[in-house]
Amino acid sequence: MRARKEFYKEYVDIKVRISMAVFILVFLIMFGIVLYDSFVHGLPFYYVLFFISGILISFFFKKTQKIYWSNEDQKIMREMGLIGILFLVALILFRAALLPKILMALNLVYVSDAFLLIAMGIFWGKAHSITKQIEEIVFSSFSKKNL
Repeated sequence: MRARKEFYKEYVDIKVRISMAVFILVFLIMFGIVLYDSFVHGLPFYYVLFFISGILISFFFKKTQKIYWSNEDQKIMREMGLIGILFLVALILFRAALLPKILMALNLVYVSDAFLLIAMGIFWGKAHSITKQIEEIVFSSFSKKNL
């Protein structure tokens, strides 16, 4: 784990590291809120499906960004094209405008928790995607050097 941490500090761009840290921090805050509600208010177990739906939404986001090795900067960088930016704007609009209405139409008791679980799934999927792409770059580079 220590080698991984040192690699991230040396070779991963600060913007990528900050975005991953923000994803994890927001995830932990939302997890704490949902965990509190589950103990205090008895949140039903089927709310896990909202987390899973957030993960499924994040799979579309994964296809819109690219993590790559920059020979010029000697760092791992992140790039998002026009489709990625449009998808991000659509996702923000969906979260802000449509999702609360959809959840209320389902007559859910804890709409805010369902909303947080969907967002947690999205954030977890984004962080997982970035991590997997970085590891792919590292392992492919390592295997090329050792062959």
